[in-house]
Amino acid sequence: MRSLAESDDVTDLAEAHLLLARACLAQGDDEAAHRAALDALERFNASGRTGWATMAEYLAVRAAPATRSIQDAD
Repeated sequence: MRSLAESDDVTDLAEAHLLLARACLAQGDDEAAHRAALDALERFNASGRTGWATMAEYLAVRAAPATRSIQDAD
């Protein structure tokens, strides 16, 4: 991630944050997943990649603490 941030590769960096969010969510680290998903969402929106932004937004919602407790109840 650091090398992508230093290279100003916005596209790859946004996708890396999205993958990080998915990995954190799979490991049960909802807070880190939420932060990474929101970062990806901001970067995708800034670059006009609305399809990818939708995926990032979905992951952010899934990782949000209030959403997580609702999912656990199902």
